[in-house]
Amino acid sequence: MIRFTIDGSDPSEENGAVYTQPLLIDQSTIVRAAAFRSKALPSIIRSETFLFSGAAVRGNLPVFSLTIDESNIFGPTGILGISGGEYIPLGTVTVWSALDPEDYHNPTKRGIQWERPVSIEYFDQSGDGFQMDGGIRVHGSVSARPKLRVDSKFGYRLYFRSDYDEGGVDFPVIEEADGNSFDRIVLRSGHNDAENPFISDELMRRLSASMGRLTSRGGFSHVFLNGDYSGYFNHTERIELAALQTWFGGSNKWDIIKPFGNLSEGDKDEWNEMLSFFSAADLALPANFIEASRHLDLAAFVDYLLVNIYGDTGDWVQSNWRAVREETENGKFRFLVWDAEFS
Repeated sequence: MIRFTIDGSDPSEENGAVYTQPLLIDQSTIVRAAAFRSKALPSIIRSETFLFSGAAVRGNLPVFSLTIDESNIFGPTGILGISGGEYIPLGTVTVWSALDPEDYHNPTKRGIQWERPVSIEYFDQSGDGFQMDGGIRVHGSVSARPKLRVDSKFGYRLYFRSDYDEGGVDFPVIEEADGNSFDRIVLRSGHNDAENPFISDELMRRLSASMGRLTSRGGFSHVFLNGDYSGYFNHTERIELAALQTWFGGSNKWDIIKPFGNLSEGDKDEWNEMLSFFSAADLALPANFIEASRHLDLAAFVDYLLVNIYGDTGDWVQSNWRAVREETENGKFRFLVWDAEFS
């Protein structure tokens, strides 16, 4: 027996219509289907998106269609769930604050416990693409998340893990990337560059790449969530371990440092040693300058400074970067452009 749904929910033995004849589809529709048999495990749920021509899908851009059970989007267990509370002034912005214990603002919550299963479909301009099951989380900085409202344009992270499907997607989702295999993809919504329409960060990363530096690459796409158009997004690689191993080769571990010294991957031993050295050393002395080059890739650092100065990057140098170091005997830190929306 095959059951299917067209409301985004998961088909089950109790949920969905029984498939008995071909479906007539004359409007944009997401069909989700699974097979069931007595004394057997159900099949994997497969989803198929049918998009009809319209302003949202024209313009020579690829499309991401994300299908997720409503309970995993909204309400107390949904990644976008917001209920109660109020938005209070904090400097020049307003942020959410709870008033009662039952109030919640789930976009501020992070980690795998706030990852939800999702069907991910991708279509390029020719109609080629893929469908895979994966995980989805809200994407955003610690400072940006409390500002999100029910009607905000949310950013997302997509995870391609073997927990959900085959693990990893092998398709040229990002044509400029150094490879076609991706474990994670970020869908950036352009909160701080809404009028551009948010090409600044992608341009800055591409300028860095044009200077011969390996960095996160991306593209632009339309995104649909359960068949509803969410807007125009910048889909990018995320600066994380698997990406660094692809860019630089090898299987070594890496230290990844975020603004304000926050650790994303590895440890901070070499980072703290480098900061201590630069805090105390007189770089006018040749011996100290040579020692500096042991901690930091100086040529790459000059290029990193030049591209940010050229772009007049705002909210920098304290924010909007990543520092990475391969955990080898001769590993050096490199600074990478990230989140340069204020350029």
